[in-house]
Amino acid sequence: MLNPQRNPSAPEISVWDPFVRVFHWTVVVAFTVAYLTEDDTLTVHVWAGYLVGILVVARVLWGFVGPQHARFTDFVYAPATAFAYVRDLLRFRGRRYLGHSPGGGYMVVVLLSSWPRRSSPALWSMAAISRRGRLPACSPRSLASPSRRSTKSSPTSRSR
Repeated sequence: MLNPQRNPSAPEISVWDPFVRVFHWTVVVAFTVAYLTEDDTLTVHVWAGYLVGILVVARVLWGFVGPQHARFTDFVYAPATAFAYVRDLLRFRGRRYLGHSPGGGYMVVVLLSSWPRRSSPALWSMAAISRRGRLPACSPRSLASPSRRSTKSSPTSRSR
């Protein structure tokens, strides 16, 4: 037993709903697959990245409509509360929370917001360089290509 002071007759409380549990482990697996694959298995890498992206979008939506402990309102605290919590944690006096602590809540926000910041450049560069992925028609290179440019003459070349 990890906690000898734990009361075995105390009721067990389920904090995380099934969606959050499946989300966590699916992200772990998909991220690991994406991290370990590239080059010859680029298709696997790309689809693992898409899966993580879909999961992140679903988790953000679940953060607004899911059960109590899945909602952002349950674990995103005021910055002062989060700093006080981290300070107390470093002094070994951190309070215990059911669900995410104030520091943990901000880590959730950082992790959920880091996926778009990390994957967007990968999606754009893949689209622009190799013409692969889901964004080739929208890539900066294709938008600037001669076939996309306006066929109108410039104001300086108009005949008078």
